[in-house]
Amino acid sequence: MPASDLNEINKMPPLIYGTAWKKERTADLVALALSKGFRAVDTACQPRHYSEDLVGEGLKRSYNSSLKRQDMKFPKYSLPFCANIT
Repeated sequence: MPASDLNEINKMPPLIYGTAWKKERTADLVALALSKGFRAVDTACQPRHYSEDLVGEGLKRSYNSSLKRQDMKFPKYSLPFCANIT
């Protein structure tokens, strides 16, 4: 596959749903965001600000015949160590 094709495949959608600070509503809000058309979810790798298990629950609820894991994008980046300090 030519590099230009890979770049096209790996492009992030213009809007990414952020999961921080949703607390106990995370699963419901992730599922709602996906039902409204979001195809990228950002968990920011900061477990004290989001619940990874609830993000997963929202994704699980949303996967069906028209939305599959391969349709989704998850940004991969790391934050400086100091970003995780209160």
